[in-house]
Amino acid sequence: MKNSVITVVIMSLLSGYSCSSKQSVSPTVNVKRADLLFTEGACGNENRVVKRVMRETGTVNYIARLNKYAIVVYVPDTFDSHDVGLVCNLPAEVQVNGLKVTFDGIYREYDQKNPAIAGGETYYYLVVNSLSYNPDEL
Repeated sequence: MKNSVITVVIMSLLSGYSCSSKQSVSPTVNVKRADLLFTEGACGNENRVVKRVMRETGTVNYIARLNKYAIVVYVPDTFDSHDVGLVCNLPAEVQVNGLKVTFDGIYREYDQKNPAIAGGETYYYLVVNSLSYNPDEL
């Protein structure tokens, strides 16, 4: 009897601890390449590949002077440098200024006149292969 009481007390303590120690996990929405609807030849898809990235974190911004959405990524170990990846056919649910996203993709050479209005901005075409975001930020 004494052993069963101790067992019940220990089980109660353990179950209470496990419930209170659960971390809340933010939901993530994943968008795969097939959902991005890229078309061949559009948005620099034929241009020279500059770099490939995986699990890169950036912010969606609308660039009004170009009438395009971009994913802007801060370049580490720099004062104010940003890679501005112009994305064609960004899904409507992701066209939210300031939305934080994580993506895999290919940066291709931007072959138009440099639209940078500030030093430290480097423009590319960005072909996104996968993208995820937290829907709570919408």
